[in-house]
Amino acid sequence: MLKISELIGKELICLNGAELAGVVGNVLFDKKLRAAKYLQILSDDEKEPEIQFVEFRRVKNPEADACVIANRSTLLCEWAIPAGLAVSPMNCACFDTNGQRLGYVRDIVLAEKNLVETILVSADIPHSSLLIPNLEFSPARLLSYSDRMLIINDAEKPVKLKKTRPRVPKNAGVVRVRVHGKEQGAERAKQITNSEKNIPNPSATPHSSLLIPNSFNPESRAPNPEPRPDGSPYTLPFRIPPEQTEVTRTPQKEPPDGSAYAFLLGKKLSRTICAGDGTLVAAGGALVDENSILLARQHGKLVHLALYAD
Repeated sequence: MLKISELIGKELICLNGAELAGVVGNVLFDKKLRAAKYLQILSDDEKEPEIQFVEFRRVKNPEADACVIANRSTLLCEWAIPAGLAVSPMNCACFDTNGQRLGYVRDIVLAEKNLVETILVSADIPHSSLLIPNLEFSPARLLSYSDRMLIINDAEKPVKLKKTRPRVPKNAGVVRVRVHGKEQGAERAKQITNSEKNIPNPSATPHSSLLIPNSFNPESRAPNPEPRPDGSPYTLPFRIPPEQTEVTRTPQKEPPDGSAYAFLLGKKLSRTICAGDGTLVAAGGALVDENSILLARQHGKLVHLALYAD
């Protein structure tokens, strides 16, 4: 068995070249939080990206003093890993289905093949007088989760959640697609052809900036699809040319600065960290807080902060 708390902070060694690839900063799980898939690697090498990833199955003997990989070719950039992976829920709040606080996630125990065996919940809440016992939950009891909290089903009966439907304003536009039958499709094609006869000729206005489509071409019709399950055929009156379509992709939002190093909060520094100009970033023996992470980010000492935090 392997605990996530024991894995985070370990060094990653490359056998080919006897190189230090970085430090394990976090663990990424699948969407259902059932298995560990990737390790997040933090590096202070100027020739390498600051954050890289490696598949958990490619790491040899993670229970040892250091994690080992064959060579640097197994390291991946963020865009090369699958989307939708879940970040380790360490220090996330836990609630039951009735809203009762169960505590905070203090550790996750992995079994063979990197499968999640137990979620350890502790009541070690700073500056709190609540007396909550330590609990252990199977991943099958996990009802839902986010980057801030976990919902545990502690009841004997299973709970089924309904899918969230997007809320659409009443005045919002609605796009509807109609599939016409063979006879209706032919009639619809005639209507489109007749309506396009009233469109002015673009050659008559060469300086016009209007983009007017060409007349209807029967050859541009989409081929007849397969018949319906009841055996009745249907056709589409026309198809949209590819040149009239455009596909855009919204870039993924980057996490806030320092969020990848949240696992360092509360850890004790074994050495004083200073910037290149002598500015004190964090004093030895102090506990890492949000200000320490922000200062380390400003002076490029985040990896050093992870190395010297016990």
